[in-house]
Amino acid sequence: MKTISKIILLCPLLTVFSFAYSQDIKFQRPPLFNTYPNSIPASVPQLQAAFAVAQGSAVTLNFGDHFSFSGTVIANVQKFPNLHTVLIRSVLLHNTLFSISQRTGPDQAVTYVAHIINPGYADGYELARDSSGNYAFNKIKTKDLIQDY
Repeated sequence: MKTISKIILLCPLLTVFSFAYSQDIKFQRPPLFNTYPNSIPASVPQLQAAFAVAQGSAVTLNFGDHFSFSGTVIANVQKFPNLHTVLIRSVLLHNTLFSISQRTGPDQAVTYVAHIINPGYADGYELARDSSGNYAFNKIKTKDLIQDY
């Protein structure tokens, strides 16, 4: 009798665990930039060129190593005197977004922060500055930036 009651209690637990396990979806996003290098140099004049384009206009930013980002400026906003942000969407790269911000510090030093990401793909780029002040786009995994829902 004790064995039968244990089996009867075990069946609902197994059913609940099997349904919970089946809800765990392991979706792997494909890479978008797998043919591009891990690091792409970016010159300051080319970064500054993004801020001169009006919203709704087409723009092409040419970076080193045969990488250019072409798209439409969907936002060009300067809410504060020390912060200017531009957002560009590229139809050629499956609606990938290029977000760049220009920050001016109290000492009037200008720094840039940028990302090239697409939530549907596994990789992207993040702008980084080295110790000598040169900028480069470094390849990143988007799962580090975007939380799955």
